[in-house]
Amino acid sequence: CVNRNFYFFAEIMNFFHQKSFLLSSLLSGEAFLNLQQVPSKGGRAIRSSINMSGIDSSVCRYFLSPFVSSEKQPLTEAALVILNSPIQTPPSPLFRELWEKSKVRVCADGGANRLFDSTQDLGATFIPDLIIGDLDSLRDDVKEYYYSKQVRIERVADQDSNDLDKSLRFIYEQMVKPYRVFAYGAFGGRFDQEMGSIHALFRWRAEFCYHLWLYDDTSCAFLLPGETLNHVELPRYGEAASDRGAAVGEGPTCGLIPIGNHSEVVKTTGLKWNLQGTPLSFGQVVSTSNYVMEKSVSVWSSKPLVFTAEVRPG
Repeated sequence: CVNRNFYFFAEIMNFFHQKSFLLSSLLSGEAFLNLQQVPSKGGRAIRSSINMSGIDSSVCRYFLSPFVSSEKQPLTEAALVILNSPIQTPPSPLFRELWEKSKVRVCADGGANRLFDSTQDLGATFIPDLIIGDLDSLRDDVKEYYYSKQVRIERVADQDSNDLDKSLRFIYEQMVKPYRVFAYGAFGGRFDQEMGSIHALFRWRAEFCYHLWLYDDTSCAFLLPGETLNHVELPRYGEAASDRGAAVGEGPTCGLIPIGNHSEVVKTTGLKWNLQGTPLSFGQVVSTSNYVMEKSVSVWSSKPLVFTAEVRPG
């Protein structure tokens, strides 16, 4: 599995295992994935007995919330991209934790205005490392303030990419890899800008090995690869999540969204309403308002799916 010691090795092995699995499945006619639901000892939660046919079930991907403490967290540095979307004044605990967990903080053009406005009464606590974009939204007073704090300010005039893409390209090309990226402010604004953020999940999946997470103070989203056994761990799960769950973080309400494709086969465990080979597509079935019941959720899909969850900002 993708873990602290074998991060890159697992990525390579995952590719070759998938190819050999698809070929053997087509030749044998065997099912892609067989999930057997077994009641837990408590009789309430559901755990999974996963039987992979033609593939080593240890080849998988972990998608662990940054608010989950686990030895399976990938050994990567984190970067935070702040988009041009409102930030609570003062910033929420969720924003503060993402800031603290990130080694590099980048403001995407007007995101610098948002950061400045929400933190100006906090002194020099929140100073980004970089402001990047076409800079058509960056206010002069904000530019002067961060320039006085030795913040790097870089103008990229390319109009074929948005400011999130410009930020991600800089992180990918200039920083030590591998990197895990949190993009804050991805939701709650104009719909076309939200779709631009979703597009980035697909556009940059290879460069960041799917470890790009979109956030605001209500939601998060990330992309699960197809034909892969994905394990998702969120800090808030189960019927008692509101009582015993983490003060900050994702869950328990969640969804599986088939953006950009028709996913012919989707199977899950660990959800309140599990999918057992159900196809997902717009105009047919979309899994929304589902509920994370277990510490670990397993998702197998024939095509990539956007996994989204509610967020408790603290």
